[in-house]
Amino acid sequence: MPKKTKSFKKSNGDEKAVRKLAEKGDDTNYGMVTKVLGNSHFMVKLNMENKEVYARLCGKFRKGSKKRENFVNLNSVVLVGLRDFEDDKVDIIHVYKPEEVRQLKKSGEYVEESMRDADDTGVIVEEDTPFDFEEI
Repeated sequence: MPKKTKSFKKSNGDEKAVRKLAEKGDDTNYGMVTKVLGNSHFMVKLNMENKEVYARLCGKFRKGSKKRENFVNLNSVVLVGLRDFEDDKVDIIHVYKPEEVRQLKKSGEYVEESMRDADDTGVIVEEDTPFDFEEI
């Protein structure tokens, strides 16, 4: 009896699946993960706004095949869905890969300069000391 063969052709992995680039809408915003809290919760700094919010990973990313594609690390760029009823909580709905972040920067959608701390100017401020160490 002949052995049955598979009806589909195996791919060698050269073809990469092209994802559609998700862009910001009215109720969404770009953000960068600043702190990983565990249990699919993160602190995210919103783009163009100088505030940090509490973010929750959407349920479709926690299970199934999407789990491996959308792994969220520290300093990952994400698309968050804003809630109408809560200003300080958001939902992570898309995780951008590094090549997608470069495309967003090229098109002018995502600005990395606004993500940096406003008080981080690089100037070292000396503190006043009550006594001089050289005299001791």
